[in-house]
Amino acid sequence: MSNMTGRGMKLIRAFHIIGIIMAAVLISSCTQQVAKKHTVEWSYGVSVYNIAREDFTWYQEQALSGSGAAAFRLSSFYFYLDHNYVEGLFWEEIAAENGDPGAQSAMGHRFSEDDNPRKLERAGFWLERGKSIDRSKDNGDAIAAELLKVATMIILPHPEPASETEEKRNKVRSSGTPEQFLSEIEIKALEHLALRGATKPAIRLYRFHKHVRADSEESRYWARIAAQNGDIAGQHEYGTIMAHDSDIRSRKRAEYWLRRAAKQASLPTTELLGNSSQK
Repeated sequence: MSNMTGRGMKLIRAFHIIGIIMAAVLISSCTQQVAKKHTVEWSYGVSVYNIAREDFTWYQEQALSGSGAAAFRLSSFYFYLDHNYVEGLFWEEIAAENGDPGAQSAMGHRFSEDDNPRKLERAGFWLERGKSIDRSKDNGDAIAAELLKVATMIILPHPEPASETEEKRNKVRSSGTPEQFLSEIEIKALEHLALRGATKPAIRLYRFHKHVRADSEESRYWARIAAQNGDIAGQHEYGTIMAHDSDIRSRKRAEYWLRRAAKQASLPTTELLGNSSQK
């Protein structure tokens, strides 16, 4: 009888152990499923999740084509896991351009802590966009010309002599470029407005640097600012610039900007894509 009791106790203990092991396996499985779910369902914040090697191409294609979530996921990976600031900033700006509010806020905060004067000025633009405010009727274009006049009168204590200014204007005209000469104070005033979101000043700066100063780096910079600000011409020009870039990512991104311009202008996308390839 005692032997049977001993064997029964051993069986009970064995069942207890098996139950504990099964419970541990179940908990582990659930934990893995939750972790897997979180790596797929991205949520904004400081939490960062790894991206499987085989998924990188998919995320990049989605991001360059217009997915804000995919681009923000890539930027977080590079910032917090790979510690690659250049790539992180590259994808974060793509995400912000794609309309991701988390990325827009992140860009705004990042720029607000930068020493670069242009980035400091641009910070407010991205912070406002991150609030998902409809700025379609408030891009500063209506008052841009008046502000430019006021800024020119206030900030420029010693204007250039009329003869020197006229000489520069004539030089611009004789070169065959369609853009009007801009003084340094006019450039500063336009930059201030463009970096805060106005479309007309941004595209004017792009054309000035392209046609008058023949500065490809500056013209490209202002074309992108104009595109981000929502200017159709800026989106088309920036898309065209990107379409002729040697970087494959830039050429892929060109399609995004050209499609955006076509959508705003209510034109067939193929028309703008065809025009960009001929430039």
